[in-house]
Amino acid sequence: MFSKNWKERLSAYQELNEAYVQEGGRVFQRDHALFGVAQQFDRFLEETNPNIMESAVTAILSWITQPLGPNIERTWSFHSLVKSLLQKTLVLTQRPSLVEKGTSLLSQLFVCFYQNDLDSFFQLVQDSLIHSKAKLQQAALLFLPRLIPQTDLPTHSALMQQLMKLSNGTNTLTKKLCLDFHLAMLRHHGASYLTSAKPYILASHLNILAKQAQPQHSSEPHYE
Repeated sequence: MFSKNWKERLSAYQELNEAYVQEGGRVFQRDHALFGVAQQFDRFLEETNPNIMESAVTAILSWITQPLGPNIERTWSFHSLVKSLLQKTLVLTQRPSLVEKGTSLLSQLFVCFYQNDLDSFFQLVQDSLIHSKAKLQQAALLFLPRLIPQTDLPTHSALMQQLMKLSNGTNTLTKKLCLDFHLAMLRHHGASYLTSAKPYILASHLNILAKQAQPQHSSEPHYE
C-alpha cells in the first residue's frame, strides 16, 4: 500500500476494500498484519490523485462499517486521519463522490472513537474553521451538519464563536454555509435553538431564522 508505484497502491487499496467487504472481521483472523493497517490510514490520504484517494477512502470506509475492525482498535488515535479528511479530502469539491465518502467516514469515526472525547474531535474541526484558506473552512462547515443529531453543538462555545466570526467575513459561500448550518440546527432543535445560540448568530441571519421558526399557515381558502 505504500509502494512508490501508483498502480500498485491503487490495486492494494482495492484488494483491501474487497477483503473487508467479503470477509468482514474474519480478515483480521486470516491476516494478523492487517491489525496495524488502521494506524496508518492517514498515510492513505497522502494521495494527490483523486481517483486513488477515493479508492483509499472506500477501503477505510469498508473497514469502519464492518463490525470487528473498529472494536479492536478503539483505543487508537485517529486524530491524523480526521485532520487529513478535513483538510485533504473534503476540499476536493470537484469530486462529489469522494467528498460524500469522506464525510461519511468522518461521521463514522466520530461515532466509533470520539463519543467520549468530544473536545479532541471539535478541536480538529476548529483547526479547519480558523484556517486562513477558505476551502478548509468550507469543508468543515459542510461536514458539521452531519453531527447535529449526535451531539449538542451549541455547548461548544469556541466553535460557535468561530462560526460567528466567519459569518461576519466577506466570503459569500462561507457566509451561506454558516447560515445553512444554523438552519439545520433550527430544523433539528426547533425554536429553542434561537434562544440558546442567539449570541453566536449574525443579526441578519437571526432575522431569516426567526421567519423560518414561525408557524407556516396554509394559503388555501377556508370555507364555512
